[in-house]
Amino acid sequence: MRIEGRGPQRIDGYAASLAASRTVEMMNKKDPIAEAFEKLAGTTTTMSADKRRLAAVCFATTPPPEGDVDGPFVFMPGYLIESSADVLQPLDTITIPAQTYLVLIYQGPTSGIGDMRFTMTEEFWPKVAPFLGLQRADGPNLMIWAPGLSGSEDQASLEFWTPIEPYSISPRK
Repeated sequence: MRIEGRGPQRIDGYAASLAASRTVEMMNKKDPIAEAFEKLAGTTTTMSADKRRLAAVCFATTPPPEGDVDGPFVFMPGYLIESSADVLQPLDTITIPAQTYLVLIYQGPTSGIGDMRFTMTEEFWPKVAPFLGLQRADGPNLMIWAPGLSGSEDQASLEFWTPIEPYSISPRK
């Protein structure tokens, strides 16, 4: 776990709008997130393989209903765009403003990524973060895979970037 500032970041990909992450409606239909990843995998890119860095951005479109942690959101898998020469059209584009993030590293089975997200939402933020003096900030969450990974491997190596409020550390007197 680390805290890191990140400058403006552009991601090109395919956006999937969802009503909520754990609705019966979503579970009974083809997963729009899986569809977005499939479309992305079939996209031709001029980016060299060593520059290609898979990422996903997730942000709420409205506050969650009372008593629930999830509300409508957009999830967009795509590629981090480091240079204006790396234009992936006609993909959706989002530019994320500079922000301070809490970065957590995940290494394990790809099937466990959802469990990690659930643990962060249900356990870490309400129970551990206040003890550490951390507070979530408005802004999109990021998932950034290790270079060279496509997101379809059995084992994943990625970072979860969650925006946090700036804070200062004061030495004890």
